Amino acid sequence: MEQAPRIDPHFSVLVAGHRPHRLPADGDALQAIESAIDRLVAHIAVRFARLVDCPEIYGADATPRCVTRIIAGGYEGTDEMAARIATARGTPLHRVMTAVEAQHALAPVDGPDRRDLILGERDDAGASSATIRLRDETALAFSDLVIVVWDGRDPNGPVGGTVRLLREAVLCNKPVVWIDLHGAVRLLDISRVDEPTLYLLGVEDAIAELLRPLFATLTEEALDVELALVANPLAPLAAGRVSAALGDRLRRYFSQRAGPYWRERRAGILSEVLKVTLGGSLSPAAMVRGLRKVMRRDATAPWFGVGAELGADGTAASALPVEPAGIEARFNWSDYQANLSAGLRRDVTWFLYAFSTLAVFAAVAGSIRLGVSHHSAFWTWVELATILFICLLVLFASRRRWHGEWLSHRLVAEELRCLRLGYPFVAAPQSCTQVPRRSDAQATGRVQWVLDGAEQWTLRRSTVAAGLPRTPDGSAFMAHERFEVSKRYLLGVLEGQADYHQRNAETHHRMSHRLHDFTGIAFLLTGCAVVAHFFLHVEWLLLFTAALPALAASIHGLVSSNEMERVATMSEEACTRLRHVVRGIERVEQRSDSRWVTWLRLRQLACEGTAAMSEVNRQWQDLLKHRETTLPA
Repeated sequence: MEQAPRIDPHFSVLVAGHRPHRLPADGDALQAIESAIDRLVAHIAVRFARLVDCPEIYGADATPRCVTRIIAGGYEGTDEMAARIATARGTPLHRVMTAVEAQHALAPVDGPDRRDLILGERDDAGASSATIRLRDETALAFSDLVIVVWDGRDPNGPVGGTVRLLREAVLCNKPVVWIDLHGAVRLLDISRVDEPTLYLLGVEDAIAELLRPLFATLTEEALDVELALVANPLAPLAAGRVSAALGDRLRRYFSQRAGPYWRERRAGILSEVLKVTLGGSLSPAAMVRGLRKVMRRDATAPWFGVGAELGADGTAASALPVEPAGIEARFNWSDYQANLSAGLRRDVTWFLYAFSTLAVFAAVAGSIRLGVSHHSAFWTWVELATILFICLLVLFASRRRWHGEWLSHRLVAEELRCLRLGYPFVAAPQSCTQVPRRSDAQATGRVQWVLDGAEQWTLRRSTVAAGLPRTPDGSAFMAHERFEVSKRYLLGVLEGQADYHQRNAETHHRMSHRLHDFTGIAFLLTGCAVVAHFFLHVEWLLLFTAALPALAASIHGLVSSNEMERVATMSEEACTRLRHVVRGIERVEQRSDSRWVTWLRLRQLACEGTAAMSEVNRQWQDLLKHRETTLPA
């Protein structure tokens, strides 16, 4: 892959609303509502097609490839309107339904990329609340904008429903369009959605009273601003809502190109060699095997996780319950770039501290004229060259942004790994499902939404582009029907992650301890040299009294810069947590009398595993984000 894969230009509109008993009985009123939905979908499709005309993000000829989907349920009323609009326009329709709902749903729409996701079983009365919540949560997770038909009143029941879905959409920072029963159209006014309001929405029972004042009369300009922020932050309409730095990160992510393979495959080889010698076994045979492995391996090769090797019949389909479309290419690119930048950054760090010690040694050697004549400036030139090399190395690393690229691509890669794990269980990580924007209160008191993170935006668009899980033959996807396959897959991924964190913890602990031992030895030798000064009045002892403390300081700087102990501790905690989740999954057995309830338990454990993987990724990011490559003290 020569450059970053482009985002597939897909946009998803969730159409939700009341069933017939809360809709007008008058046919003209119903037609007015359906016409309003139709006009909105048409405007969104046209505007989105223009916004994706951005080769930097979406590639060339994005407009012809642009797809606007409709996400809906399967009930009568508003869902039925959405299905008719999708059929008339030839728009892909993705339906998220409970099994009870699917019994009464219209026949699947015969159109492009149709998908039906069915949650629950027909007799899952005991799990109905959880099923309904999961249905609404899933529909929101894969949607970019919500069109809701609402009568303006509070919900009838304690679970689910249009009003609660509307509240969740507001809490998730999604653009929301409200169509009332008279056909009037309003847009969620972001200037009215401040933090206190969001907190109140999360705890108050009088939902309607809080929601109604948040909406203002819809204008095309306001809607276009919302669409631009979602679809293309580089668009002019989003100016002022996207920082220059964030825009630069987006451009840099999608404009990167791979260098020569022969050069990049050896990135980080020095740090890998040192990891084997300092973090591996001290056995000469084991060390030789480790060094041979390092010399043969491709340091930048991506690894997406467990795949077809789990299949008993040797096919990928037997191992993977479902694979999110287009995710592997993006993961491969980000993982490759993260490995490359990390390797180069680590090698530079080792060089910096090694040469800082050399600079001190050269200064001391020059002062005692070690091995040179009295008038020779050899050591002075060595010291000067070493200092210049250190400065140039720091400047080069800063210009290439290896540290930032490492963190950015690692964040994307690991969250996509979590997405792949949770995808068959409709349990994607929050970073992939939540709209990447936040409220920003201006000095004037005005509230606006601003884009929050280039990586989050990329993850979000990649998730929407993948769309709902589907079967290869286009039939309805019922996750709980592939219980054993899903369980094997889940165990394989989580066990692999636990093993990785265990190895990582052990390696970093050993490296940290051995480097601390070297520091102790250096200070011991320094002390001996100081004592020797009382008995031996020779200048070369200065090499020990000055250079050895410098070496000890460099080793301490290396340990601190790489946060070896804290990284080891984080991996230990992640390993322990993942092992507990694995043991829990092993104890879950499918029961014929409650297959859905059993699958929900498995899904909850999948969520725990995904959360553990995502959390350690975030902790690692927070730990190392301020550890830029700088001049050693």
